[in-house]
Amino acid sequence: MGKLSLRAMSLGDVDQVVELYAQVYSADYISFSELAAGLAEAPGQVSEEAMDIFQDDLIEILTESPAGNFVATSKGEIVGFIMASLEEAPAGHMECWINDMGVSPSYQGQSLGKQLLEAIVNWGKRSKVKYFLLESGLTNKKSHDFFEGVGFKPMATVFHMDAR
Repeated sequence: MGKLSLRAMSLGDVDQVVELYAQVYSADYISFSELAAGLAEAPGQVSEEAMDIFQDDLIEILTESPAGNFVATSKGEIVGFIMASLEEAPAGHMECWINDMGVSPSYQGQSLGKQLLEAIVNWGKRSKVKYFLLESGLTNKKSHDFFEGVGFKPMATVFHMDAR
């Protein structure tokens, strides 16, 4: 394990970020956002096109609004990423949505996730957000434990019923 550095994500990072996303994306990861984006067919069911959809979305994000997306590197290799966006709430204040986050399995448990999240929190605070939000699949206990451990608290449950 080499020295870690954090930096803004760029279009040149797309292939490595998609590769890392493929390592961490699983049925447990699926929440409402993955269903809406087509990354999942149903709760617990990953779409066969998930990686292609993620790659296309990532390219669009980095082309149109690259701020709020960071990577962690070690020896030139991307070992973690985090993606966030700012949204104006109907009440008029700004909120920060943490859209995706992934840490290479070989770097998990070494505070890299906390460092990535800290980069987003600092970015969000500079942008004057009122709060930070994220979604996590109902069975993604490892992520729930991580986010609760850094101060996030559950506030809602999204219910789903398939119409097919």
